[in-house]
Amino acid sequence: PEPANPGGLVDTRALALALQLPPPELVHLSSATLVIVPPTLVHHWLNQIERHVRPGTLRVHVYDGRLSPADLASGFDVVVATLTQLSTEWQSRTMRRISGKACSPLLLVHWQRLILDEGHMLGQSLAMTSRLAMATALRADCRWIMTGTPTPSSPSKVHLSHLQPLLAFLREAPYGVSRKAWVEAIERPVQARREEGRQRLLRLLRRIMTRASKAELLKLPPCRRRVTALAFQAEHARSYNQLVEVIRRNMLLADWNDEDHVESLLSKANRKWAQEMLSNVRLSCCVAGNCNLVVKESDLQETLELLAARHGHAAPKAPSDNEAPPWVAPEHPLAAVEHACRHGAPCQGCGEPLRMPIVTPCAHLLCAPCLHSSPRQCPLAGCGEQFEMQSVSDPARLKNNRNPKWEVPFELIELQPAYAQQGAVGLSGGDWSPNWQATKSTKCAYMIRRLEELSITPSDPKAAGAAPGDDVSAGPDNRRPRKAIVFSQFWMHLLLAAQHLEMRGVGFCSLKGGMASRDKAAAVVRFQEDPALNVLLMDGSGSVGLDLSFVGYVLILEPISDASLEEQVISRAHRMGAEGPVLVEILAMSGTAEEEMLWLQHGSSGGSRPPAEGLAHAHLWAEGARRLVESSVMLALSDSDRQPSVLGGRARGQPDEDAGGVGAATDLRLLGNTLLKHLHCVRGAALRKASPRRSPPWSTAP
Repeated sequence: PEPANPGGLVDTRALALALQLPPPELVHLSSATLVIVPPTLVHHWLNQIERHVRPGTLRVHVYDGRLSPADLASGFDVVVATLTQLSTEWQSRTMRRISGKACSPLLLVHWQRLILDEGHMLGQSLAMTSRLAMATALRADCRWIMTGTPTPSSPSKVHLSHLQPLLAFLREAPYGVSRKAWVEAIERPVQARREEGRQRLLRLLRRIMTRASKAELLKLPPCRRRVTALAFQAEHARSYNQLVEVIRRNMLLADWNDEDHVESLLSKANRKWAQEMLSNVRLSCCVAGNCNLVVKESDLQETLELLAARHGHAAPKAPSDNEAPPWVAPEHPLAAVEHACRHGAPCQGCGEPLRMPIVTPCAHLLCAPCLHSSPRQCPLAGCGEQFEMQSVSDPARLKNNRNPKWEVPFELIELQPAYAQQGAVGLSGGDWSPNWQATKSTKCAYMIRRLEELSITPSDPKAAGAAPGDDVSAGPDNRRPRKAIVFSQFWMHLLLAAQHLEMRGVGFCSLKGGMASRDKAAAVVRFQEDPALNVLLMDGSGSVGLDLSFVGYVLILEPISDASLEEQVISRAHRMGAEGPVLVEILAMSGTAEEEMLWLQHGSSGGSRPPAEGLAHAHLWAEGARRLVESSVMLALSDSDRQPSVLGGRARGQPDEDAGGVGAATDLRLLGNTLLKHLHCVRGAALRKASPRRSPPWSTAP
């Protein structure tokens, strides 16, 4: 036969192109295991290897980017890298390729095993992040994820969308390879409460998941949980009430709690503002502050003019360059109204102090709760003046409300002067200004008292004479806890706690977001080894991966809305290797939004409290109360006899707005609105000194 290429002809163009291309990347096969961890866990992994492996058995290296791929592949059995390094290596990958240099050494090794510790951090963002792209690009025969909380867990639902990035890391086809397949086959059917979606998810998890429960650990000491309700100091209560008053006034004047009003906190359009206000309300349960409210003088002058004309009084003086407040003389019948709008006054209905009283057309000063149930007439005995009502069909209402639902007292609403905060910008009206330095904190006072009772503070006189194992006041299971974690999501609250600890001479360490990884590791070592440092102040940045099994007392300074985060915090102490029983205590201010959150999470001892907003809210309430005792989607889906209703977090028959994630936002907004509607000022019993020994009805969480 004739030769295939007679005359030795070659494809010169293809050859030239091949010569111009960079040489292919040389990938080194390795029997090593690459372990990827959060920066704070590097020291923990090294300690665990040293503790459980005979010296010289494993060659361990902490990755720093200096070694060649060949050395990484052949020189070690275990290589430990951090999630931060993944992001950095991926971001510099493009520049390295442009400059002709090799890409990340981690990508030039084919590992035997790839282990991602605290893997849920890879799914925190649903977007393609640098660390997710890098983690997915790594080569390995076996890919493992270790996590105790695969997804966030809120009162409304377990967020399945956060599982898909984890499946992408595992390269689990088809759902990890195609997000579209995940959404259409699992996420959207589950949101719509369809059984086929639930069954697909269960089959997937049974195939790829191995679940270990603390209940399977026979030697794990018990964990006791309790919730303690505390009473405000009077000054702190006034600060909280002022913020609640702002919120309730807003909702009442926005067409009497109509969520379709454009200025209402209940409106979808104002969801971000509502979340900020709820966050401020939660913070105000911890530290006192001030709204810095100032009445808008032009509005106040207009209010006085309308009232004067309505009641036949002398008109207030007109504002000008030569005139200044007050706008009416001290003997004027409306002088008290002007003074109340500017400086506050007690409600003429219930007598409670107000910073922003609502002025009625009959010139009375009332609070939002007194007016809420009486939209048609003045509720004061001896008055009963009828308010001018605006019908639902009035076209003028469509300007601010696309779907008005009921008649509203138009004259009363229009009569109110506007208030703003110093430094206010736009609708949000400025920031609530916390003042933690001046706060008389009931929670911090209780913290000191409990640390003394449990003999954690060295200054406690009981500690000097107490021997290990002695029964110390309320110590759990007759064992004296020697170290304590104090957790808060608000670093400002931890500053206040630190102030109280310093005043009592209690040694403590701090672990907060923004600290360098090296500083965090050093703080954990000091806390573990220094007998004079008995308390660790910790925010959410310390909730991941730390082994603090020597801790016997965990004090959570405020309720945590995310059940998975709460479980992570508790698991720092209650874990394999725990040295004794662990007491977990959650503090909540009585009669506040914190107490409402606990009702949502756990319900009362007789079941979840029924809400006032109807069946849809009742279903949410019951679902949220049950689901928050489940720490992850794994537990929520592992029982074969569990009904599909557990998954959705939405009332049966309620339509799914958007399978792309809007449904989850709707559920969260609904729960946020429930909290907003149930806000009320702290009155009466909540201001009296409460006994910390008295367990509230919702303190029965296991």
